[in-house]
Amino acid sequence: MGARGLAGTAVLGAAAALAALAPAAHGRTIGSAAIPAGASPGTCPGEGIVVFQLAGSDPGWTVPRDGRLMSWSMESVLAEEGAPVSLVVLRPGPVTRTIVAVDTRRMPSLPPLAMGEISFRATTPITVRADDQLAISGSEEGAVCAWSGGAVGSGHRLALGRATPSLIPDALVALEGESPAGFRLNLAAEVADEGDLRVTAAAAGPAGVLPGALAQLSATIANAGPYADDATVTTELPAGLKVETAVVGGGACTVAGQQVTCTVPQLAAGASVPLVVLATPAAAGSYAATFGAAGFLAELAPADNGATATLTVAAPPSGERPVPPPAPRCIVPSLSGTPLAVARRLLPQLRCSVGKVTKARSKKVAKGAVISTRPRRGEHAAGTAVALVVSSGKPVRRAARRPAKTPARRRSARR
Repeated sequence: MGARGLAGTAVLGAAAALAALAPAAHGRTIGSAAIPAGASPGTCPGEGIVVFQLAGSDPGWTVPRDGRLMSWSMESVLAEEGAPVSLVVLRPGPVTRTIVAVDTRRMPSLPPLAMGEISFRATTPITVRADDQLAISGSEEGAVCAWSGGAVGSGHRLALGRATPSLIPDALVALEGESPAGFRLNLAAEVADEGDLRVTAAAAGPAGVLPGALAQLSATIANAGPYADDATVTTELPAGLKVETAVVGGGACTVAGQQVTCTVPQLAAGASVPLVVLATPAAAGSYAATFGAAGFLAELAPADNGATATLTVAAPPSGERPVPPPAPRCIVPSLSGTPLAVARRLLPQLRCSVGKVTKARSKKVAKGAVISTRPRRGEHAAGTAVALVVSSGKPVRRAARRPAKTPARRRSARR
């Protein structure tokens, strides 16, 4: 089947923006559903035929790296209501292409003489891999699959393939024909990077803290990769805890009543940062605060995105007056594994100062990250200088030295 079926009639009527049927996910945009200036639409050639951008003519419809396809969009021009249209994910092979996934939808009812972008949320998030290609399949008069002429550009070229036995996952797609130059696919998709944020509640204390004294609830935010992403951690402190301040390594925190929200822009894969909330308890009791992280739209392990820290406040001895508000104190959090630059910014916010920085080799801590602090985690006098021991990398293995040859051993070797 040739490419002539792609060249449809000119756009009818005035352009009117259509409300999207489903909100697009915030992620990496692949392809484009925008109408090129002066271009003409071409309808899909029929069911079972997939249309995709020919390799080498334009890389914009090829997945650059692993992720999950969350939504897809097309520019529609008076499509027939109820006509089927499918997003198809193809995995190129040596000779043919294999269908990885198919998301089939029905064209909606459109206002008379209207055109505009129509978006569909994927029925289920579709896992895509690097070098997968995006394609469209539909029925004649059911959807616009391509644009030709105008500002499309001479480098764009389409290919048509037939699915065997039918348009289903694992079916093979054999090339049926190619378009002339100047044809562009009408498809855009939002692909979210896959990743794994983790939250570990490190501490709540100090032990035996009394009402009116300053207490600390802390957590560690880690990005297990494989890509960097913005990380946002939110916690709602229970009534009875007055939030004094909150800080996070490499980012910023906001406090609104009992809710604390901390954001770390582009937390690198493999990196972790501490989060510290300072609060004053009003009465004795047990206070639990859950830290929940959000970042990757395609979260690989959502079960580890939250953790709870529980603060136990002791009752003051009978007959004693309430503890007066505490004087400012230096709060040293757990900084093991925290990049040195982050630790330098964090400590002054916790009323500490940065002391001497020394280096040591470590098998477990990455180069440039904190191994330990002195004094250790806890509450200290305001302005306390905190010495940092930073990893200079893994221990260097030295080759074993061979024993020197004695005259007798030399004579034996010559024999």
